[in-house]
Order: sequence, then C-alpha cells, then structure tokens
Amino acid sequence: MSFPIEKKWLKKLEALHLETEEKKARLLSRALRAYLEDTEEAQIALKRLRNPKDKRVSKEEIRAILGL
Repeated sequence: MSFPIEKKWLKKLEALHLETEEKKARLLSRALRAYLEDTEEAQIALKRLRNPKDKRVSKEEIRAILGL
C-alpha cells in the first residue's frame, strides 16, 4: 500500500522512529488503528445521540451517580 504524506508528518515520523527505535511501519499501523477506533467510537456516539429512544443523563445526574 502506498499513499501521499506531507513532509511535516514524515519529519515527525522520522523523529519518533529515532526516539523510540520502533519501525516506521509499526508506528503508522498503530496510528491508523487508533484513528479508526476513535472514528468508530465517535460514529457510535453520534448514532446514540441521534436516537430519540436513548435516555439522556444530565451532568447533575452523572455527578450524583459518581458521588461528586
């Protein structure tokens, strides 16, 4: 697989590679996995937010549940 990447990101990747001695491919793989997981979680949250049947919990209710 190949894809374009901006020079500034290549420099950051190179710096991280040198600092951690982790392979660049591994760093990119971990970054992509984290991005996809975050995106998936955000989509689930939006789906729930848009569902009128889902119960909303107020900030006050959350604080009470947590004992804050």
